[in-house]
Amino acid sequence: MVKNIADMVEGNWDKLEGKIKKQWGKLSDDDITQIEGSYDKLVGKIKEAYGETEDKVTKKIQSFLDDTDLENATHNGSDKLWDAVKEIKDKLEKSLVGSMRNIKNTSIGIEEDIVTYIKNNPVKSVIFTTLAGALFAKFYFNNKEK
Repeated sequence: MVKNIADMVEGNWDKLEGKIKKQWGKLSDDDITQIEGSYDKLVGKIKEAYGETEDKVTKKIQSFLDDTDLENATHNGSDKLWDAVKEIKDKLEKSLVGSMRNIKNTSIGIEEDIVTYIKNNPVKSVIFTTLAGALFAKFYFNNKEK
């Protein structure tokens, strides 16, 4: 039976590669490249990534193959779309991380400017905050009555 599974994996690797990556998401692109369609390498990489026994991995691969329609599977068809979506997600994630870093650095700079202003102008700072508090209270209580 294992020989049959090995033949299915090795003979259909071009159709299974992306589906296997989706099924076992902990496998990296390097893992998939190293497997090169080898059933034994696939079992080894899944065992390593998920910490499961060879018997359990073999059963999961068999179940996966039973659920996969190899006759109608496209060679990298929907997998290319999935890869494109993943690439866009990764780019957006990097962009957002960069933007958040810029916002954080800018806010730290503004905070430092405010602290410096307060230290250099303590009387003006007290007057400003007192007036701001009074205005806030006036608007808050006027709107609360309505």
